[in-house]
Amino acid sequence: MKFPLKKQILIAAFAMLSSATLASEYRSELLALTEQFESSDPEVQYTARRGLEVLVAKATAPGVDRGISKINGDLLYCLRRNDVSREAKKYLLRQLALAGTSKVVSQLSRMMFGDDPLLAENARKALESIEGSRASAALRRAFARSDTAARKDLIRSLGKRSDAASIALLGKNLKNADTGIAVAAAHALGRIGGNRAQALLSAQYGNSRDAAVTQAIERTLLASGLGDSSALMELYENGSDVAVRRAALSRLLAQGGAGVLEALRSGLADADSAMRTIAIRAALSSSDAAFRDLVVERSTEMKNADLAVALSALQSIEQARAERMAIRAFDRGDETLMGLALDALANCGSSLSVDLLVSAYGKEHKVLRIKAASAIGRLKSSKMDERLTAMLRSDSNDEVITALELLAHRNIPHAKSMLLGLVAGEDEELVKAALKTLPAIASEADLDRLLEIAKDKQGEPRRWIVAILKKLAPLLGSETLQSQVEQL
Repeated sequence: MKFPLKKQILIAAFAMLSSATLASEYRSELLALTEQFESSDPEVQYTARRGLEVLVAKATAPGVDRGISKINGDLLYCLRRNDVSREAKKYLLRQLALAGTSKVVSQLSRMMFGDDPLLAENARKALESIEGSRASAALRRAFARSDTAARKDLIRSLGKRSDAASIALLGKNLKNADTGIAVAAAHALGRIGGNRAQALLSAQYGNSRDAAVTQAIERTLLASGLGDSSALMELYENGSDVAVRRAALSRLLAQGGAGVLEALRSGLADADSAMRTIAIRAALSSSDAAFRDLVVERSTEMKNADLAVALSALQSIEQARAERMAIRAFDRGDETLMGLALDALANCGSSLSVDLLVSAYGKEHKVLRIKAASAIGRLKSSKMDERLTAMLRSDSNDEVITALELLAHRNIPHAKSMLLGLVAGEDEELVKAALKTLPAIASEADLDRLLEIAKDKQGEPRRWIVAILKKLAPLLGSETLQSQVEQL
């Protein structure tokens, strides 16, 4: 159905009028708020900012018919007016960054090249946040028309948008003669991520003669989760500083793959002590047995500090090999290594470690004695029980006293009967040593036996036994025993 020309013109005019009416729904409120920004009173300006935020939030709330479209149109209207202050326009642009759509892109693009640098900057930031390909395209078009400083900002905006369509432009600018632009492009590609971005970064790495650009590419590749073994190997071998090389080696050893064993060999021999530490820890925590084996093989020639690192991470090594490694470390005589070796032997020791642990307990060094006692108590070997039993029966008082002290740390079969036998004996030195050990392991039955022994003792031994009984009877003894002890 065709309308006469005059009718068509009237319909079009009516449609335009209706559209303008809809677009101006929030206009009067916005204009009233913009006037408040001209006040020098900070409280009035704060009220204006809050009012602007509330109005935009109300307009863009779910269920508001065409609210986003209307508020966008009215925000643009206010931005075009010459009588709206610069301060007000700054905050109007910030609201477009939150609520703007692709329909505002054209005007924001024009504002980026306006005479006011503050508004140009806020227009760019608004475009940076607006969803959709039109905003990204506008930022890319602006790049060609901008000066160096603005180009750096535009590159950062493109990186934050993470738009794959910007990768070609950013890749091209990795080779930019301006260091700042090239560095910004590297970081932006890292933010976008993906295989294309990583490929461009890897291709440019090594070709740049600018140290700052090289470092930016290195750090970007590492931060992006680079998984290519050959690329990581290149970063490890040719990194511009030790921090990059450390990070590359750590990542390389963690992911494994072809050629990584050679990297581990290199890391274990590196002049940087932190690099060697990374290699040792990564290898010992690896599921690859070849990595762990290499560390064990190299342990015989490691420096003391490196061997200390290895000793603190022996859990994944086969028990017998770990034990031999700890024994060799103890034999070096370095107190730090000796302590770590004793800690390790508590977990991986066997009958092979019995003599070493007993010997270590006999040393005068207090810390080593404590660690050796702990290891003796935890060692899973019947040979230790046999050794302590033999020491309790020894003709040497020193050996007997040492064994008595260790009874507080290790439960040995028939140990208490031998201990009480010593208490009943005639050697006062051994009586005193045995009574010193008894409180830590005594039971009610032991106190009954001790009471019988006390009846046959005289002098100092009797006094020592009675003192122990009076100390332990209230804690362990029966009422009958307690009554008998009180009569002693």
